[in-house]
Amino acid sequence: MLTSTNTDNTLSSDVAISANLYRLNLAWESLQGLSIGDSFGECFFTDIELVRGRLAGKHEPPSPWLITDDSVMAIGIYNCLKKSEKIIQNDLAQEFSKNFMRCPDMGYGASAAQLLRSISHGQSWKELSKSAFDGTGSMGNGGAMRIPPIGAYYYDDYNKVIENASRCTEITHFNNEAIAGSIAVAIATALVCRLRAESKLIEPKEFIEEVCKFTPPSRTLDKMKRSLNLTDKNNPKLAALKLGNGDTILTQDTVPFVIWAAAQYLDNFENALWQTVSVLGDRDTTCAMVGGIISAYKGENCIPNEWLDYRTDFEKFLL
Repeated sequence: MLTSTNTDNTLSSDVAISANLYRLNLAWESLQGLSIGDSFGECFFTDIELVRGRLAGKHEPPSPWLITDDSVMAIGIYNCLKKSEKIIQNDLAQEFSKNFMRCPDMGYGASAAQLLRSISHGQSWKELSKSAFDGTGSMGNGGAMRIPPIGAYYYDDYNKVIENASRCTEITHFNNEAIAGSIAVAIATALVCRLRAESKLIEPKEFIEEVCKFTPPSRTLDKMKRSLNLTDKNNPKLAALKLGNGDTILTQDTVPFVIWAAAQYLDNFENALWQTVSVLGDRDTTCAMVGGIISAYKGENCIPNEWLDYRTDFEKFLL
C-alpha cells in the first residue's frame, strides 16, 4: 500500500508540474506576441507622412523596435507566475516598482510613474491606487495592456481568469472600468487558448459575445456590445470611429476596439497588427493587446523571426 501511494503521489506531482509548464508556455507565447505588438506599434509614433507611407505599403519599420512599459509590466506578471505559480499582489507590486526604477523612461504615464516610485519608497500600493484621481482610481488602459498572459495561464478556468485579472489591475488601476477592461482582454486570451486546444476557429460575432458574457457591467461592455454590429473587417477605421482607438488612454476608449480587432483577424498575426496600427491612436497599447491575444491562439511561431530580432530590451527584464 505504501509503495502504491508513493507512486500515485509521484504521478500526481508529475501531472501538476506538466500542467503548470503548459500554462506557463501559453503565458510565454502570449507575452511574446504582446511585446512584439507593443514594439511594432511604438514604431508608428513618428512623422505622420512617414507613418502613412509605411501603412500604405505595409513597409516594416526599421530596427530597433523599442518595447515600452506595456511589455515591461507584462513581463512582471509572467515573472511572478513563473516564480510563484500564482499572483501575489504585494510581490507583483514590487516587481512592477523594481522594473520601473531600473528603467523609468519606458513610456509610463505620469500617474503610474508616481505610484510606482512611491511603492519603491515603501508606500502601500493599495492606498496609492485607491486614492488616485481624487479617490476614483485610474480608469486608464494600463491595466488591460499587460493582462493577456493571465488569460493564457488560467485559460481553463474563467473564474480564475477574472479573479487574477482583477488582482493584477488593482495594483495601479483600482477602478471598476479599468478592471472590466482587463477582464475582457484576459477572457479573450483564455478563449483563444481553449480554441487552440481544440484546433477551432470562431466567428467574430460569437467571439465578441463570449467575451461580453464575462465582462462586468461597464462602458467598456456597452461599447463591445455595440461592436457586434460592425461586421466589415475591411474597415477598421470605421470600427475605431465607433469604438475608439485609445487616443484618450482610457480603458473604454481602447479595449472595445481591441476585442473587435482580435475577433476579426484572429487567424493572422501580421495582418492583425497591420490592421490594428492602421487606426493609429494609442498604437503601441492596442497592438500589444491584440498581439498578446493572437499569439496565444496561433503560438509563438506565428511571429516572423525577423520581428523578434528587431525587438530590443526584452530579455533584460526576465527572471
